[in-house]
Amino acid sequence: MSHVRGKILSASLAAVLGIPLVAHSGDIPVRNWTVPAYQRTSSATVLSPMTDISPGVAFVAMVPCRVVDTRPSQGFSGAYGPPIMAANAIRTFDIDSGPCTGIPAGVDAYSLNFAVTETAGAPGDIRAFPTGAGVSVTSVLNWNFVGNGAIANAIIVPAGTNGAIDVQVAGFDTHLVIDINGYFTDSYNPGVPFRAVGNVPGGPSPGSGVVFARNTNTVNTYSNGGAFFSESCHTGSAGVVGETLSSGAPGCGPVFGVWGISENDFDGSTGVYGLQSAPSGIVFGVVGATNSSTNDSAGVWGYAGGLAPGRTYGVSGESNSVVNGAAGVLGIDVNGMTVSAAGPGGTIGVRGDSRFGTGVLGLSEDHDAAQRAVSGQLVNFSNGEPIATGHLGYDAGMDNYGVFAAGDYGGTGAKYFVEPHPQDASKVIRYVALEGPEAGTYFRGKGKFQNGVATIDVPEDFRLVTDADSLSVVATPIGDMAVIAVSRVGLNRIVLRSSRNVEFFYLVNGVRETHKGLEPIVEGWEYVPPSADAKMPSYLTEGQKRMLIANGTYDADGTVNLETARRLGWDRIWEKRARPRPEPAAELPAVALPTRN
Repeated sequence: MSHVRGKILSASLAAVLGIPLVAHSGDIPVRNWTVPAYQRTSSATVLSPMTDISPGVAFVAMVPCRVVDTRPSQGFSGAYGPPIMAANAIRTFDIDSGPCTGIPAGVDAYSLNFAVTETAGAPGDIRAFPTGAGVSVTSVLNWNFVGNGAIANAIIVPAGTNGAIDVQVAGFDTHLVIDINGYFTDSYNPGVPFRAVGNVPGGPSPGSGVVFARNTNTVNTYSNGGAFFSESCHTGSAGVVGETLSSGAPGCGPVFGVWGISENDFDGSTGVYGLQSAPSGIVFGVVGATNSSTNDSAGVWGYAGGLAPGRTYGVSGESNSVVNGAAGVLGIDVNGMTVSAAGPGGTIGVRGDSRFGTGVLGLSEDHDAAQRAVSGQLVNFSNGEPIATGHLGYDAGMDNYGVFAAGDYGGTGAKYFVEPHPQDASKVIRYVALEGPEAGTYFRGKGKFQNGVATIDVPEDFRLVTDADSLSVVATPIGDMAVIAVSRVGLNRIVLRSSRNVEFFYLVNGVRETHKGLEPIVEGWEYVPPSADAKMPSYLTEGQKRMLIANGTYDADGTVNLETARRLGWDRIWEKRARPRPEPAAELPAVALPTRN
């Protein structure tokens, strides 16, 4: 039976349907039996024993238990014991409230075995039916003569009002024994998980898997194949837990805890849909987690396999929140490790890889100022205050920036400015930014002396950003030889004197007011290896590599100079970084992985 839950013992009663079970009525043992077969309707999900019961039910096995025995010698009392079943009388037995524990309220049907003994005459029969459904005219057990013997028959009886069934004896008085070995339900016993274990071959095509649910409703919104809910408020609780126990042996392909497939071509169709609607607290619609120590394992894996011209996404995240910091996709690295054998990046909150295209693409529509396609921010660990911020694709209002840094900008290479070649489409012109030990400012121009005097008006933009004590002036005469002197210098105007009334070029230099006093030689970590087993980066120029070997950062073979590392204390810092970080702050809770029972 495709949706029978658990393992039903195959041993059946020694006698059913009118064959003597035992020789004496005092010896009717509680034995297991095969659950009676049932019919199915065309939907292949509806049990039809005596009357249809709710679709979607499954069988829950239990240890065979005696629930009714009307013989005085057997110790049963109340509604489940004596007196003898009177002819033509109807008795009600509340099965889920009887002496057999573990049967939840609200089940759909019971797997019961009826036995009669010490009959007062012959012939006779037993009729069983759901309480409240009316008297049944179909018998579940018939006899011609029993006397002190016993006969039995097993049958599925739907549950009636309050989980009860009615039993009627037609013919003569008889003692009745009822045993139960399980029930059918679509709501399982709290605290007892539903388990479906099987060896089901197949691939990712619909219909494979140990559990298969398909909703054929094409009219209503949110017609799901299956709905799973968790009402627990504890960390790690989940409506659906997908786990793969693959050992990752050689030849074992990709395995998945949860695989979601959508074959619908309508907007919004989803293979897996996670919704959190809690009004408060930190809650998640979908949590993906992995405990694997194998490279490239993932808590959530998204695969886009659509063919052109369809644009598909392996993972799509959307945020409709108006609260600052809301995100369609949030990636958190709670370990905070900067040491990584895989590369200099260390552990990462969000990572995008690409073989031939773009690893991470950020798009932002130009609606207003301060739009950012991609932003990265370095924050203070203790208070969350920003230390430095970088934006890719930044709308600053009047001007747009490809790259914008809120904080210092640094790099190990030169800063190139690339222009197209005006005549040759295969070439470009690369200019490199001027470099120096200070944050310099300048303006330049052309003037002419009158009566040996020339005045240079300082532009407002230069005046607003330049330190007054940092000014220097260079003047070059044009056409004739002349002696030029600077007689007065300031941020409003500069006065020059000359031995001749000639034209001249001038260049005025200064230092940025907010960055004066910079020291070019400082303690730095830019070239410190991230770990003891790191290699010299290949992106460095040959000259930089020679310098790093000469100053003892790396050995000649490109490995870390461990003597320098011990002398400067790098080894202690690497060891500290490798230690487990403390539990994350309350606003970024760790999600515990579910454990298998």
